[in-house]
Amino acid sequence: MRSTPLLLSGLAILAVVFSIMAIARARTDRRHVAHLRALADRALSETKISSSNPRFRFDGSTCHVERREETGGVRGLFQSTADFGVTIHATNPDGERFLFKWFSKSDKPFVKHLPPCSDTAAS
Repeated sequence: MRSTPLLLSGLAILAVVFSIMAIARARTDRRHVAHLRALADRALSETKISSSNPRFRFDGSTCHVERREETGGVRGLFQSTADFGVTIHATNPDGERFLFKWFSKSDKPFVKHLPPCSDTAAS
């Protein structure tokens, strides 16, 4: 029965060690996500879509961001980078709506022109 207190104290020490490791990992993950956000912002500012119709041109450095959504940001135990994605709803100076998507594991962003919003409510 003497081994029971030793076992419990050993488990308590392991719990403290794993808690400290989790705190350190969370701090590292926050820095990593901040880096991924910066990469997404740079990709947006460098994105330019040309068109023969000036209304449908998109320049990420001059667009107005309407909404920004982030997904992911948590690394698995053996992953070197997080699965992180940013979706941005933006408008160009002519008021045309665009969808910009950037993923940490993709080479280039995705940009799509969106149709105008319907202001009438469905009844």
